Amino acid sequence: TRETQGDLLESLRMLSRHFACAAMSLTTTSAFDAARTLTFGCMAAMADAVLRSEAVDVPSMLTLHYSGRAPGPVQPFAFDLMGDFEVFSAAMLFVDPKYCVARTQVLEYFSQLRATVPANHLVFAFDKEMRLGDADKLLMGQLTAQLGFSYTEKWGKYFTGEEPEVVENYPELAVFRDIVYMFKVMMAPTSDSLPKVKRWRPEDARLEWTFEDEGKQNDLNKAMVGRFKAEAFGMEMFKPGTWTSNITSGVSSAFTSVAGFFGGGSGSDDTKRLPHSGADPSVVLGEKVS
Repeated sequence: TRETQGDLLESLRMLSRHFACAAMSLTTTSAFDAARTLTFGCMAAMADAVLRSEAVDVPSMLTLHYSGRAPGPVQPFAFDLMGDFEVFSAAMLFVDPKYCVARTQVLEYFSQLRATVPANHLVFAFDKEMRLGDADKLLMGQLTAQLGFSYTEKWGKYFTGEEPEVVENYPELAVFRDIVYMFKVMMAPTSDSLPKVKRWRPEDARLEWTFEDEGKQNDLNKAMVGRFKAEAFGMEMFKPGTWTSNITSGVSSAFTSVAGFFGGGSGSDDTKRLPHSGADPSVVLGEKVS
């Protein structure tokens, strides 16, 4: 039912919030980093499956448009996962065979989706750019056209909830947005987009969204141009310029980046994704040991 769908999504958001709080309160190791990233991947896959499941009583219009089952010439949507997660997780340290099985299941799920979802229907590309993407505009355009809401100038603030009409009627949009966003935060290449390790509380993981209007409209569809800003743990996540994904430039370059995440690539000591290993003699001596 619609009620069950909403309850499941809200439960997943609360789980992701509590898990993020716990994960950000502990010193990270390679094994723990792999486990926490995979856990968020599983939550995101479950949230996606729940959102595209049509309720038997009163189907959500968001579900119908997202799954491509709405009336009219529409196609399904999905969020982009395969490139980043497939390559990044290939270099992660999974210490339990169950983790490898779970990783395979997540990749298989999204691989099947990508076979049916057009490339121009991939929403929530926050890791590429904190802006309203073409697929986001298409999804919001379909939804607002059917509901009779303001068609273009408020799209960005509809997503953030600053203009509450959409998220009040379809709270699952905000829930799904937060789960996907937190998962992508966990794949940030450096610590710039991650909070400092301290004793965090679950309410600290609550995402606060704003859409910063740049005072001009898109020439094609007249949507307001601007950027999203999401804050949690007392900081802005995904600051502009701190993460430019190079997955699309090829697998070799992606593996070079992955090496950097785990201390094997470029980047200052202050921004490495994981702390130095105590088994490294260079850490003990305080100087590079060849």
